[in-house]
Amino acid sequence: MISRVRWGLSRRLRRKAVGQALLFSMIKGGLVIFGSWGALGEGLSAEEEKKETTPLQRHHRLMDHWPWEKVKGEDWVGRRGAWLDPAFEWDEAILSWNTGPLSSKTQVEYWIQVRDSEGARSPWFSLGRWDLNRLTNGSHRTSLNSQRDPGWGRVETDVFVLAQEQHGRCAIRIEERVVQGSLPHEPYVALCLSRRRKGDESGGKDFESSATRKQGTVSVSALDVVIRSQGAYAGEDGWCSPTSLSMILDFWGRRLGEANLRVDVPEVVESVFDPGWEGTGNWSFNVAYAGSFGSLRGVVNRFEDMAQLEAWVGRGIPVAASVCLHRLRGAKQGALSGHLVVVVGFDEQGRPILNDPGSMKRPRWTPERNDFRRAWATSRNTVYLIVPVAWQLGVTQRFPSGP
Repeated sequence: MISRVRWGLSRRLRRKAVGQALLFSMIKGGLVIFGSWGALGEGLSAEEEKKETTPLQRHHRLMDHWPWEKVKGEDWVGRRGAWLDPAFEWDEAILSWNTGPLSSKTQVEYWIQVRDSEGARSPWFSLGRWDLNRLTNGSHRTSLNSQRDPGWGRVETDVFVLAQEQHGRCAIRIEERVVQGSLPHEPYVALCLSRRRKGDESGGKDFESSATRKQGTVSVSALDVVIRSQGAYAGEDGWCSPTSLSMILDFWGRRLGEANLRVDVPEVVESVFDPGWEGTGNWSFNVAYAGSFGSLRGVVNRFEDMAQLEAWVGRGIPVAASVCLHRLRGAKQGALSGHLVVVVGFDEQGRPILNDPGSMKRPRWTPERNDFRRAWATSRNTVYLIVPVAWQLGVTQRFPSGP
């Protein structure tokens, strides 16, 4: 049973265990698959399989002509993707979308449908209605948490949770519906699928390999990311996610010379607040806002291990990580308390250097590596990846590639 916890400094945790992630990216008619379990394509040869040391050290898959079809409803128009067969058992799906700039009249809604091995199909589930209007300017942006079908699954804000009896190699497809206005171009869409690891319910089990721990001894100098505390803003109520996002946007704004990216926290709050959940921590909405500027790509992903996080930060990319605050501060048990932090580096002992929006007295600090790992595992190692559009997210999931 998954309980939705009101997060003390941000939002809530969904599942209590780390997952293995599969990220699909549909980019202008192409499909990129990162980290696969033989997903779509010829799969790995027996020789390649023997060389693999962790589940996510896989080749990406690229389809140059992603099949879409135009669809139309009574009050909307859109497009529907073909069925994706991830070729591994998953139990959670998180959708990300980047529409770029939108007019104040445009509203887009994203839906998913599941198909089991016998061909039976679920009803359509909405994973979010999106627009770029501020709350004070007629926004209809919201998640829809009342969706539940006992035989197929349910929506928990920004996560589709597959019903227990459907756990298996279910196919999935996505539909994009423009319910008002029009889209200037085809949006970027990404789908992260994950599965629970057996034996881990609270992030306590050690999934780091000896190779991963060895990599943790390599330091990464702290990136020049502005430090911000959510408590510095009047009316703040669980703003760790938009505060973390604003720090990353400011980082890229300075790097790219784009002043419009250097937005302050209240502006981000106005653009990501989710009335359906009554908070600012909707993962999909936060990365959608990052992708609305046109120069950045934003996705929600789930990493396999700390080595993967080190690789991205080491490439000069600050990464927002979803953690349990109590675990981060060393607690081994107790209630989960969700939080977002920005990982900006690693010290000589392999400990992550954090920009922590939840602390006024210690906004940049370094927790113990194992405390961070356990805290991060409670969200299945969920991260926001925000990079310039010129970067090739689809080249590989484990290791970033860019100009």
